[in-house]
Amino acid sequence: WSRAVDGGGTGNVIISTDKGANWNIIHKFANPVVWIALDEKDVSGNTMYASVVSGKVGGIYKTTNLSAGADATWTLLAAPPRTEGHPYNIRLLKDGSIVATYGDRFANGKFTPSSGVFYSSDGGKTWADRSDPKMLYYTRGLTIDPTDSSEKTWYAATRNAWGGAGEHSGGLFRTTDRGQTWKMVCDCSFEGAESCTINPATREIFLATEAHGLMYAPDTTAKDLT
Repeated sequence: WSRAVDGGGTGNVIISTDKGANWNIIHKFANPVVWIALDEKDVSGNTMYASVVSGKVGGIYKTTNLSAGADATWTLLAAPPRTEGHPYNIRLLKDGSIVATYGDRFANGKFTPSSGVFYSSDGGKTWADRSDPKMLYYTRGLTIDPTDSSEKTWYAATRNAWGGAGEHSGGLFRTTDRGQTWKMVCDCSFEGAESCTINPATREIFLATEAHGLMYAPDTTAKDLT
């Protein structure tokens, strides 16, 4: 999607109230929508965020009147530093802060240093760049560790941005201080990583890789998951 969407494409936020038998459009965006996040703290169900991808007008959009359907108002949040309109995952923390990944952007034959992990404590008005140097070109999935009640432990997956500075940056990274420091816990420089899922009951972790299928580790507390 990074190499195609800047040239066009559209996307919608759609809803089903009958387990997928029928779908209705809530909002039509002029560019692809790659992620949505419903704010569970809003008991009315009216607050939602959407990742809309475009090198020109892309970013994270927010609505607080979702029940208005097609008449709902969507507002573009401030852009995190370095980014170029390619948001991906949006994670809403229990204390009201937001964590988001921005994915790769391929322009003029190369990946741009516009990717990474970004954190906002004021509802998306301002953002802190919480990226490891290996996340600057091709960051993918972000997982908040469900076994950490403080939500300080995150995992971020990266792929290899071929032909440039991020060529051997693929892997799975872990932070225990909300992205202020990171450690690579699984080196995937030979293939790249997409996302991980953690079983909260057992601490098992499953990692989806770009080219070598699903990887597994029995305990997330291990210093090195390789």
